[in-house]
Amino acid sequence: MDHKVVLDVQSDKSKLTEQDVEEIRSAINLYWAQPKFKAEHFVGNSQIHPYAKYKQFLLELKSREEVCESMEYHLKITRLEMEIAEEQMQSLEGIERKRAELEFTKAKKDFRMSERRMEDAYRERRQYLELIRDFKNSKQNILPDGRVISELVGDEDFEQEMEKQYWTVRLAKQVALDYAQYGRPGAGNMDSILMLSGEQQNEVLGLASDLFTRVEARNNMFLSDATKRMQLGHTEKELAKLADININKSVNLLQRLEEN
Repeated sequence: MDHKVVLDVQSDKSKLTEQDVEEIRSAINLYWAQPKFKAEHFVGNSQIHPYAKYKQFLLELKSREEVCESMEYHLKITRLEMEIAEEQMQSLEGIERKRAELEFTKAKKDFRMSERRMEDAYRERRQYLELIRDFKNSKQNILPDGRVISELVGDEDFEQEMEKQYWTVRLAKQVALDYAQYGRPGAGNMDSILMLSGEQQNEVLGLASDLFTRVEARNNMFLSDATKRMQLGHTEKELAKLADININKSVNLLQRLEEN
């Protein structure tokens, strides 16, 4: 079960305004763990093949579960340390009481930080559970021949077949990126491709050429459209506004510089 921990400002607030304190309180209580959008698109979709995407989600879930176990263990330890130090503070005097107070303060701080990190771990675990369920209910989970990926992961023969497909599309994507950057396949990717059978080599290079050609055609289409929009004086799109790039302002500035 996920927990919601609300933290208050524990540092010295004597030189802060109420608004300052509220800003800090908002910052320390915001969700700072991995966003679900990033997990879905840049963790899952980076795997190209749906079989690899599903396995990556399972791997990420396993990792988050291990983090949750470690955080729960650490939280229990710091809670006990805090309780022990608090009891010692009540029974000791002088320097020994101060040492116990020091241990209590340290344990309290660790406990508070552990609570917040544990909440982030729970949230990330929940996200990957949701992504796995979404994948299972999607068309990606079903291969063209009707087999269901999530039901067959773990089968040695199936995984061998899927690994071959995965590396075919993975290397094809990497070669397509080589074409975009260098105009030819890079040495590292070609070395990997040449380790495959001749039939699979041809499949990789064919897929790479198709992907590069289609992406390049789409890019050229958008470049052409953007050039026409600029020439016709259309308002810049959102990203250009965020970057504060305004052609008319730039032209006016250039004219003033030339006049001077």
